[in-house]
Amino acid sequence: MKSKCSHCHKEIENMPFTCRRCGEIFCSDHRLPDDHECEVLKEEQSRNQERWASTIKNDMQFSEPKNYSDGYEKIKKYKNKTTIHRSRNPRGRPRRKNSSFKFKKLWRKNRGTFKEIIKWAIVLLIIYFAFQYYQNNDEKINSKLSESVTGLKTTWSDLTTPYAPSHEIEVNKSYSVGAWKVNKIDVTLHEEVYAYFRNSAPHEYTYTTYSEYSPAPEGWEEDYWKMFLENKHDKYIIEEIVSQVTNKTKSDGDAAARAMVLFVQKIPYAWDTYAKTTFDVQYPYETLYLNKGVCAEKALLMAKLLNELGYGIALFEYNVGDHMTVGIECPYDKSNYNSGYCFIEPSDVYPIGKIPTGYVGGADIRNEIPAIYPISRGKSYSK
Repeated sequence: MKSKCSHCHKEIENMPFTCRRCGEIFCSDHRLPDDHECEVLKEEQSRNQERWASTIKNDMQFSEPKNYSDGYEKIKKYKNKTTIHRSRNPRGRPRRKNSSFKFKKLWRKNRGTFKEIIKWAIVLLIIYFAFQYYQNNDEKINSKLSESVTGLKTTWSDLTTPYAPSHEIEVNKSYSVGAWKVNKIDVTLHEEVYAYFRNSAPHEYTYTTYSEYSPAPEGWEEDYWKMFLENKHDKYIIEEIVSQVTNKTKSDGDAAARAMVLFVQKIPYAWDTYAKTTFDVQYPYETLYLNKGVCAEKALLMAKLLNELGYGIALFEYNVGDHMTVGIECPYDKSNYNSGYCFIEPSDVYPIGKIPTGYVGGADIRNEIPAIYPISRGKSYSK
């Protein structure tokens, strides 16, 4: 279910916005503090006006010179006194420019050159000490370099991956498919990977702007959904499922694609999540681990599997119908909406290309043109 705007109390069609000052949730029309008459902003403006008024009042308390001549004499004496103090030492003799002063002046004048010299000197020292270390430990280093390829890949992954969940606690899952030659799929999931996606992987889309009043960047919706598809920590289980389907169907084409679609369609719908007002969208790995998901979560899993199979994929988002489906690349004359993609319903068993007549709650998407987010280009499905 969608959340409601705290100002106009209407359901939010797109992404909800949270005010950084008051912490309430608003729609895109009332996301700015001025639009929803933010009380915290009013208090800040009031405090700023009070501080400004008190500052002006304190400045006005300084007494001005009685006449122009008196004030001019005071300023002139002050300037002369300052000039003498800065140009001579306490004994009255002119200051001498010692060697440290000359060095500081030379440093300021050639600062960039000195920094480059120091940088290259440090690099040369590191190379020198590394060469000395290699000469003294050449046998040890050569033995490390001759390790197995698997060990080197593991080391490189540990260095380049910000967080690599372990694969120790195994959870065996079996999914009923009932497709041609694919009755079921058995996989081994891991509790640590599920905990990573649940607690550490991002579930909200963030972006950088110059001001808190700047609008969201163009195309943020497509980037938001790609965030769930481009995470690589579930790649091993996606490859395992695709491998089982292609081996059992003896095909990596349309037969395997239909079996993959039926596999996701038969995953139970998450009615407990549907009843919630707001919730975090699950990653495909979470949907597999929990063996349930709403339409968007099952669509993400289906899109990732078909993309791994090599097909061109897109996501269809229906704002009015509050629904999400998958589009698989197909011939234009057979595609839905003349988009080059064929409609796939993820929430229940329907053939590829058929749009259901109705959904729970009376939603009907047959006459709505969806927002289409292309994910990848690839093979075309022969409808």
